[in-house]
Amino acid sequence: MPLYLSNTNRIQSLQSDVLRGPFSGSPAPPVTSSYFSGLGRAEYYGAPAVLTSSVWFETAVQSGSTVVDSGSLQPTFLASLVTGSAQWKGYFLPSTTETYTFFAHSDDAFWLWLGNSATASAPTTASAVLGSGTTPVGGNRLTGSISLTSGSYYPMRVMYTAAAGTDFMTASFSSPTIIKTDNFTNYTFCNTSSLGF
Repeated sequence: MPLYLSNTNRIQSLQSDVLRGPFSGSPAPPVTSSYFSGLGRAEYYGAPAVLTSSVWFETAVQSGSTVVDSGSLQPTFLASLVTGSAQWKGYFLPSTTETYTFFAHSDDAFWLWLGNSATASAPTTASAVLGSGTTPVGGNRLTGSISLTSGSYYPMRVMYTAAAGTDFMTASFSSPTIIKTDNFTNYTFCNTSSLGF
């Protein structure tokens, strides 16, 4: 359920001592900005003709306002079984320095980017941590791993498209010390002004 603020989703002022860009030239959240716990989610009418087209998301007409998802990532249009698309933007904050593995089970397309590639105006499929623009029988079961550093805010972008039929989407992550979970609370943040980066 999308939330703007709750006891666990309070505005957080990020301190400069933890704002280390994990990649060369990677944007870190500005020290003066306030952040919500969670990722900003925008939903869109319809689906791109090419399911891997990130440019489509930047020009598509939104269905409703951008909201903040804390906890699991789940677009609301799936409850209505209609064609639609969703995009999440913000930052992922790892609690430990180790390799994180991200998982997705989706029908139809699903893509996830972390780091510099997430903030590109047109992220490429080759730079994604995981993703697929096709839908085999039973949906996509995707995994992708990346080494992350504790205390670094990694720009994060997730795109999902339900093109037709009965669709679904789940996203989760794990590490050697974190049991696989679909609860992104305390790991994701977004700018209170842009509800994204």
